[in-house]
Amino acid sequence: MRRLLPVLLLSAFTVPALAAEPARGPLVSLTTSAQRLVANDVAQATLYVETSGSDAGKVAAHLDQVTDAALKTAKRHDKVKVESGNRNSWPLYDKNNKQTGWRGRAELRLESRDVAALSKLISALSPELQFAGLSFSVSPQARDSAENALIPETLTAFKARAEIAARALGYRNYRVVEVSLNSGGGFRPVAYRAKAMSAAVMADAAGPEMASGESELTVSAQGQIELLP
Repeated sequence: MRRLLPVLLLSAFTVPALAAEPARGPLVSLTTSAQRLVANDVAQATLYVETSGSDAGKVAAHLDQVTDAALKTAKRHDKVKVESGNRNSWPLYDKNNKQTGWRGRAELRLESRDVAALSKLISALSPELQFAGLSFSVSPQARDSAENALIPETLTAFKARAEIAARALGYRNYRVVEVSLNSGGGFRPVAYRAKAMSAAVMADAAGPEMASGESELTVSAQGQIELLP
Protein backbone atom coordinates (compact mmCIF):
# COMPACT_ATOMS: atom_id res chain seq x y z
CA MET A 1 0.00 0.00 0.00
CA ARG A 2 1.31 3.41 -0.90
CA ARG A 3 0.23 6.81 0.34
CA LEU A 4 1.12 10.42 -0.40
CA LEU A 5 2.91 11.95 2.55
CA PRO A 6 1.38 15.21 3.81
CA VAL A 7 4.43 17.28 2.96
CA LEU A 8 4.55 20.09 0.39
CA LEU A 9 7.89 20.14 -1.37
CA LEU A 10 7.23 21.96 -4.60
CA SER A 11 10.39 24.06 -4.23
CA ALA A 12 12.51 22.03 -1.88
CA PHE A 13 15.83 23.10 -3.40
CA THR A 14 14.64 26.01 -5.53
CA VAL A 15 16.84 29.06 -5.92
CA PRO A 16 14.57 31.97 -4.83
CA ALA A 17 15.50 34.23 -7.73
CA LEU A 18 14.56 31.53 -10.23
CA ALA A 19 11.48 30.12 -8.52
CA ALA A 20 8.96 32.21 -10.46
CA GLU A 21 10.66 31.88 -13.84
CA PRO A 22 9.28 29.52 -16.47
CA ALA A 23 11.44 26.53 -17.34
CA ARG A 24 14.10 27.41 -19.92
CA GLY A 25 16.57 24.59 -19.59
CA PRO A 26 16.02 20.88 -20.13
CA LEU A 27 13.75 19.09 -17.64
CA VAL A 28 14.83 15.82 -16.06
CA SER A 29 12.54 13.50 -14.10
CA LEU A 30 14.10 11.71 -11.15
CA THR A 31 13.04 9.05 -8.65
CA THR A 32 14.80 8.09 -5.44
CA SER A 33 13.86 6.14 -2.34
CA ALA A 34 15.05 5.17 1.12
CA GLN A 35 14.13 2.02 3.05
CA ARG A 36 14.17 0.93 6.66
CA LEU A 37 13.27 -2.31 8.42
CA VAL A 38 10.86 -1.63 11.28
CA ALA A 39 9.80 -4.13 13.93
CA ASN A 40 6.17 -5.17 13.64
CA ASP A 41 4.49 -4.05 16.85
CA VAL A 42 0.81 -4.85 16.22
CA ALA A 43 -0.69 -8.34 16.11
CA GLN A 44 -4.03 -9.11 14.44
CA ALA A 45 -5.90 -12.37 14.90
CA THR A 46 -9.12 -13.63 13.34
CA LEU A 47 -11.40 -16.05 15.18
CA TYR A 48 -14.62 -17.55 13.89
CA VAL A 49 -17.62 -19.66 14.73
CA GLU A 50 -19.45 -21.89 12.26
CA THR A 51 -22.68 -23.77 12.73
CA SER A 52 -25.33 -25.49 10.64
CA GLY A 53 -28.94 -26.54 11.02
CA SER A 54 -32.25 -26.99 9.26
CA ASP A 55 -33.57 -23.60 10.38
CA ALA A 56 -31.89 -20.41 9.16
CA GLY A 57 -33.21 -18.46 12.13
CA LYS A 58 -31.69 -20.87 14.64
CA VAL A 59 -28.37 -20.78 12.80
CA ALA A 60 -28.34 -16.98 12.97
CA ALA A 61 -29.38 -17.04 16.64
CA HIS A 62 -26.48 -19.35 17.50
CA LEU A 63 -24.00 -17.07 15.74
CA ASP A 64 -25.45 -14.10 17.65
CA GLN A 65 -25.20 -15.94 20.96
CA VAL A 66 -21.56 -16.92 20.52
CA THR A 67 -20.36 -13.57 19.16
CA ASP A 68 -22.29 -11.53 21.73
CA ALA A 69 -20.78 -13.58 24.54
CA ALA A 70 -17.32 -13.19 23.00
CA LEU A 71 -17.69 -9.42 22.76
CA LYS A 72 -18.71 -9.24 26.42
CA THR A 73 -15.66 -11.29 27.38
CA ALA A 74 -13.44 -9.08 25.23
CA LYS A 75 -14.56 -5.95 27.08
CA ARG A 76 -12.68 -7.24 30.12
CA HIS A 77 -9.43 -7.24 28.13
CA ASP A 78 -8.73 -3.54 27.68
CA LYS A 79 -5.40 -4.06 25.89
CA VAL A 80 -7.08 -5.79 22.96
CA LYS A 81 -9.25 -4.09 20.37
CA VAL A 82 -12.12 -6.31 19.19
CA GLU A 83 -14.56 -5.82 16.34
CA SER A 84 -16.99 -7.91 14.36
CA GLY A 85 -15.69 -9.31 11.09
CA ASN A 86 -17.31 -10.98 8.12
CA ARG A 87 -20.62 -12.78 8.59
CA ASN A 88 -22.17 -15.11 6.03
CA SER A 89 -24.81 -17.79 5.67
CA TRP A 90 -25.50 -20.15 2.80
CA PRO A 91 -27.88 -23.02 1.97
CA LEU A 92 -26.83 -26.65 2.13
CA TYR A 93 -27.90 -29.21 -0.51
CA ASP A 94 -27.78 -32.98 -0.76
CA LYS A 95 -26.56 -34.97 -3.75
CA ASN A 96 -29.98 -34.56 -5.39
CA ASN A 97 -29.68 -30.78 -5.18
CA LYS A 98 -32.37 -30.61 -2.54
CA GLN A 99 -31.86 -28.02 0.17
CA THR A 100 -31.29 -29.69 3.52
CA GLY A 101 -30.40 -26.79 5.76
CA TRP A 102 -28.25 -23.74 6.36
CA ARG A 103 -24.71 -23.05 7.45
CA GLY A 104 -23.45 -19.80 8.91
CA ARG A 105 -20.11 -18.27 9.86
CA ALA A 106 -19.26 -15.19 11.90
CA GLU A 107 -15.82 -13.71 12.57
CA LEU A 108 -14.24 -11.59 15.27
CA ARG A 109 -11.08 -9.59 14.66
CA LEU A 110 -8.66 -8.98 17.51
CA GLU A 111 -5.82 -6.45 17.50
CA SER A 112 -3.25 -5.60 20.13
CA ARG A 113 0.28 -4.34 20.63
CA ASP A 114 0.54 -6.78 23.54
CA VAL A 115 0.91 -10.34 22.24
CA ALA A 116 0.56 -11.80 25.71
CA ALA A 117 -2.76 -9.98 26.25
CA LEU A 118 -3.95 -11.12 22.83
CA SER A 119 -3.00 -14.71 23.66
CA LYS A 120 -4.89 -14.51 26.95
CA LEU A 121 -8.06 -13.31 25.23
CA ILE A 122 -7.79 -16.01 22.56
CA SER A 123 -7.61 -18.59 25.32
CA ALA A 124 -10.65 -17.06 27.05
CA LEU A 125 -12.68 -17.29 23.85
CA SER A 126 -11.99 -20.97 23.23
CA PRO A 127 -13.40 -23.48 22.51
CA GLU A 128 -16.44 -21.60 21.20
CA LEU A 129 -14.30 -19.79 18.62
CA GLN A 130 -11.80 -21.30 16.21
CA PHE A 131 -8.55 -19.73 15.02
CA ALA A 132 -8.49 -18.50 11.42
CA GLY A 133 -5.24 -16.55 11.10
CA LEU A 134 -2.64 -14.26 12.65
CA SER A 135 -0.64 -11.44 11.12
CA PHE A 136 1.71 -8.68 12.28
CA SER A 137 2.10 -5.13 11.06
CA VAL A 138 3.60 -1.76 11.96
CA SER A 139 1.50 0.56 14.12
CA PRO A 140 0.63 4.06 12.82
CA GLN A 141 2.86 5.59 15.50
CA ALA A 142 5.89 3.50 14.56
CA ARG A 143 5.20 4.07 10.86
CA ASP A 144 5.08 7.85 11.27
CA SER A 145 8.31 7.86 13.27
CA ALA A 146 10.13 5.76 10.69
CA GLU A 147 8.79 7.78 7.74
CA ASN A 148 9.81 11.05 9.39
CA ALA A 149 13.34 9.70 9.66
CA LEU A 150 13.31 8.50 6.05
CA ILE A 151 12.17 11.82 4.55
CA PRO A 152 15.56 13.57 4.94
CA GLU A 153 17.36 10.49 3.61
CA THR A 154 15.09 10.36 0.56
CA LEU A 155 15.46 14.06 -0.22
CA THR A 156 19.23 13.96 0.29
CA ALA A 157 19.36 11.11 -2.21
CA PHE A 158 17.16 13.11 -4.61
CA LYS A 159 19.50 16.10 -4.35
CA ALA A 160 22.57 13.91 -4.93
CA ARG A 161 20.99 12.32 -8.00
CA ALA A 162 20.01 15.74 -9.33
CA GLU A 163 23.61 16.93 -9.04
CA ILE A 164 24.87 13.79 -10.80
CA ALA A 165 22.37 14.22 -13.62
CA ALA A 166 23.24 17.88 -14.10
CA ARG A 167 26.99 17.22 -14.29
CA ALA A 168 26.55 14.22 -16.58
CA LEU A 169 24.62 16.37 -19.05
CA GLY A 170 27.18 19.18 -18.94
CA TYR A 171 25.30 21.62 -16.69
CA ARG A 172 26.68 23.29 -13.59
CA ASN A 173 23.46 23.85 -11.68
CA TYR A 174 19.80 22.98 -11.48
CA ARG A 175 16.61 23.96 -9.75
CA VAL A 176 13.88 21.72 -8.45
CA VAL A 177 10.61 22.20 -10.29
CA GLU A 178 8.58 19.84 -8.12
CA VAL A 179 8.97 16.92 -5.74
CA SER A 180 6.34 14.61 -4.25
CA LEU A 181 6.84 12.05 -1.48
CA ASN A 182 5.13 8.67 -1.20
CA SER A 183 5.38 5.91 1.35
CA GLY A 184 4.74 2.19 1.14
CA GLY A 185 5.17 -1.13 2.89
CA GLY A 186 4.56 -1.86 6.54
CA PHE A 187 2.37 -4.96 6.37
CA ARG A 188 3.78 -8.46 6.26
CA PRO A 189 1.40 -11.35 7.06
CA VAL A 190 2.83 -14.14 9.18
CA ALA A 191 1.88 -17.64 8.08
CA TYR A 192 0.14 -18.87 11.21
CA ARG A 193 -2.94 -20.46 9.66
CA ALA A 194 -4.77 -23.75 10.01
CA LYS A 195 -8.09 -25.06 8.80
CA ALA A 196 -8.98 -26.71 12.07
CA MET A 197 -6.70 -25.19 14.71
CA SER A 198 -8.54 -24.41 17.93
CA ALA A 199 -8.23 -21.08 19.68
CA ALA A 200 -6.75 -22.86 22.69
CA VAL A 201 -3.92 -24.32 20.60
CA MET A 202 -3.33 -20.91 19.07
CA ALA A 203 -3.15 -19.34 22.53
CA ASP A 204 -0.42 -21.80 23.52
CA ALA A 205 1.57 -20.82 20.41
CA ALA A 206 1.00 -17.07 20.64
CA GLY A 207 3.20 -16.39 23.63
CA PRO A 208 5.45 -13.34 24.01
CA GLU A 209 8.31 -15.25 22.38
CA MET A 210 6.48 -15.50 19.04
CA ALA A 211 8.55 -13.74 16.39
CA SER A 212 6.60 -10.82 15.01
CA GLY A 213 9.23 -10.11 12.36
CA GLU A 214 9.95 -6.86 10.56
CA SER A 215 8.40 -4.92 7.71
CA GLU A 216 10.25 -2.77 5.22
CA LEU A 217 9.01 0.81 5.02
CA THR A 218 9.87 2.89 1.98
CA VAL A 219 9.67 6.61 1.31
CA SER A 220 10.16 7.56 -2.33
CA ALA A 221 10.58 10.91 -4.01
CA GLN A 222 9.51 11.65 -7.57
CA GLY A 223 10.11 15.00 -9.17
CA GLN A 224 11.54 17.16 -11.92
CA ILE A 225 14.57 19.39 -12.06
CA GLU A 226 15.48 22.07 -14.57
CA LEU A 227 19.10 22.05 -15.72
CA LEU A 228 20.86 25.42 -15.56
CA PRO A 229 24.15 26.67 -17.08
